[in-house]
Amino acid sequence: GTCHKCGPGNPSQPNRAAAGQPRPQTIDAFMCPDHTKIPLQVKSKFVDYCVDFCCTDLRPFDIVSGEGFTKVAQGLINIGARYGSVDANGVLPHRQTVCDRAKKQAMVEKEALSEVLKSAVHDNGGVAITTDMWTDDFNRRSYTVLTCHYITEDWKLASRVMCTVEFDCTLPKTAINIHEQINEQLCSYGISFDQVVLVSDQGSNIKAALKNYYWIPCAAHVLNTILKHTFSGSDIEEVTKMIDACKGIVKYLKKASANTALPHGLVQDKIDMLMQKKNLHRIIGNLIYPLSFEATDSPETSSPTAPRTSTGEGKEKRPRVDFAEWADDAADVGLTNEMKRYLAAHFTLDDCDEDRLRALARRILCVPASSAASERTFSSAGRVIEARRNRLNPGTVDSILFLHSARKAKNKPPTAPYSPFKPKLGLLYLI
Repeated sequence: GTCHKCGPGNPSQPNRAAAGQPRPQTIDAFMCPDHTKIPLQVKSKFVDYCVDFCCTDLRPFDIVSGEGFTKVAQGLINIGARYGSVDANGVLPHRQTVCDRAKKQAMVEKEALSEVLKSAVHDNGGVAITTDMWTDDFNRRSYTVLTCHYITEDWKLASRVMCTVEFDCTLPKTAINIHEQINEQLCSYGISFDQVVLVSDQGSNIKAALKNYYWIPCAAHVLNTILKHTFSGSDIEEVTKMIDACKGIVKYLKKASANTALPHGLVQDKIDMLMQKKNLHRIIGNLIYPLSFEATDSPETSSPTAPRTSTGEGKEKRPRVDFAEWADDAADVGLTNEMKRYLAAHFTLDDCDEDRLRALARRILCVPASSAASERTFSSAGRVIEARRNRLNPGTVDSILFLHSARKAKNKPPTAPYSPFKPKLGLLYLI
């Protein structure tokens, strides 16, 4: 009902709406701050502060939209709201204080990650590790990076940077030295080579260092090797000449500083122009056709295969996989019985109580197809070790990259969990 003191029925109280007075604010107005309350003049003045900040310290303009900058600004606003107008020099810490705190936080979070990895190894199925090596452009220091990948309890893929450690410049990059460094870092997390699946490129030294363990070559590097050998052959000389010509044009225009004079990007214009040439389609067609049918049309083949038809006549059947070599691995009667019970059931693996099948699924799903995670870490390292920070201690670099990965994992938006498990045959699809 209407309040007896301020309602329209009380002549002693004037009508606020009729008098043009603002209505009293509700509690929602206090709980949900309205950004439009800040006067435009104040916002404009703060923009001037941001311009001064970027131009004085030579920082990129997009720094003001970064998540870290926003948190710092919010923290300063909260301090000012509680303690009033204070001198910024009394609030901002010394650079060495920030550096020491970063190392301390990295050490604490590495201990927490160690517990997570040990639990993933012993209880949740397993962990996959990617590794690679990189040399910075300023001090020519070599770094070895390790990233870990595992499936959480709620069936989500988690990826973290474990370490970015300097490789001793006094030692050669032999398989033994690389093996010892990786083993030292794994031991610091409480895990060993035998408990993880390793993914790396096919470098001879890294491959030799990991050959005695569960090692998988990086699929991206394998494809790159295939393409290099493909385009280095003499059978596609027209294509290679065209690619070399395009590279020469781009190199010349960049060297002559003429690339900026083009109305659009040089690469896009060149591709559009080439795709309009029917000759290019002919070249590609001549390239693909012999590669597709060389095995069937070549006179050297001893048993040519009949061409496939829409009705399936003459189609070769895929040979059945012989699992006899897996007999030793399947000797575990308990696991075999679990598999039989799972296949006979009418539920998904996510609802299954068979712990070993769940662990097997996590062990398979956590393995990445490539070592791209290590490559991305090196991209971040290239932004950390720059011209104005080329004297950073390797330990500081490790802490920064580790905390960067941890913050990204923490602030990553929630994703849908894995759901590859179909009734009865879900696990077989993984195998």
